[in-house]
Amino acid sequence: MKRRLLRGAGWMLLAALLSSCLTLEEQVLPEHVKTLGIPMWRNKTLEYGVEERLTDVVVQEFLRDGRLRVVRPSDADALLLGEIIGYEIKGRQYDDEDHAIGFLVDVAVEVELLDARSGRPLVEKRRFNQAGIFFDSPQPRQTRQDDVFIRLCEEIKSTVLEGW
Repeated sequence: MKRRLLRGAGWMLLAALLSSCLTLEEQVLPEHVKTLGIPMWRNKTLEYGVEERLTDVVVQEFLRDGRLRVVRPSDADALLLGEIIGYEIKGRQYDDEDHAIGFLVDVAVEVELLDARSGRPLVEKRRFNQAGIFFDSPQPRQTRQDDVFIRLCEEIKSTVLEGW
């Protein structure tokens, strides 16, 4: 009796695991969207050059994912448009001589995905925000802030591709 009960529980567990593995993802984008164009994002902050680095990180994130092929904006089915609306670095930790050695970087962007054919929004304009701490090191500041940019881009990618 006990063995039969355990065997039944085992089959139920296996069925539950298999059904969760076979759940199909909901399609967020229309069928015709196979390619993505990512023009240079606009920078509305005073941080010089941040738009180049952030746009590059966004492109790399979508290339790494591979579900949409990244192409020139003029050849794309959809366009990912972005504006950097906030960028701030603040000292958060100081040494004995009152020099900042730990920094908080906070980045805010607005992003929308447009159908390149019709110009209508596929994903409405939405604000994303990401912050992170880094410490003074010999690495260039751009390299240290990339962790924040990557997390921001992962969130954007999830929204565009999975609707989260």
